[in-house]
Amino acid sequence: MYVNDAFSSSHRKHASTYGTPKLFDTRVGGLALKKEVEYLSMIRDNPTKPFTLVVGGVKIKDKIGALESLLPKADSVLVGGVTAYTFLKANGTRIGNSLVDDEHLNWVTKALSNYRNKIILPTDHIVSRAQDSPSISLVKGDIPDGMIGFDIGIETSQQYSNQIAAQSSGTIFWNGPMGLFEIKHFANGTDDIAKTMALAYWRGSKTLIGGGDTLEAMKRAGVSEREVSHVSTGGGATLRFLAGDEMPGIDILQE
Repeated sequence: MYVNDAFSSSHRKHASTYGTPKLFDTRVGGLALKKEVEYLSMIRDNPTKPFTLVVGGVKIKDKIGALESLLPKADSVLVGGVTAYTFLKANGTRIGNSLVDDEHLNWVTKALSNYRNKIILPTDHIVSRAQDSPSISLVKGDIPDGMIGFDIGIETSQQYSNQIAAQSSGTIFWNGPMGLFEIKHFANGTDDIAKTMALAYWRGSKTLIGGGDTLEAMKRAGVSEREVSHVSTGGGATLRFLAGDEMPGIDILQE
């Protein structure tokens, strides 16, 4: 009994330091993981051209590493969601009371300076004074004081959709919804992108979806997972992989 306890204690220490896989000579991952690594490695290292990046959602902080890796490789970057309002503020556009990530405004300003020729920002917006307000408006250009942007506008949605649909080859990676898609009034932009991603897939593009919110938005738009090349539900892990960060769970399989 004493020997077994000592053996278990030693192995528990080894496992806590290096992870349980270190205790096994044979280490394997499933086919889903294999596909995930292959697709994300392609995007990170050598995306099939033309490469279009569609960025939305809320948190810029979580995307910075991935964007720093992907921006030099992208041919065009379509920005929506709350993320767009930080970019628009950095670009000198009035954004009313829309949410902004002031903490990372300097990074966004530098990104615009370095890649302005490929970063495309919304030109119109669906706005309201609050997400539960019965009154919504479509505005072009600056957002008036007191108003909040909750979705990309009709003109922007058409522009983004046309650019995605025009691709019959290359790669499109979409991470983050274009607006507050959980509310019907603010779901049109996200729905349009989801449906156009499916169209691009059937026309021959490699289309990848990243993040749980994006997958949920795609499903709400009536688009099946079988209508895109790959869906990554890793969320933050997906972005860290694209940033080139250390991934212990994958690295251990490659030793």
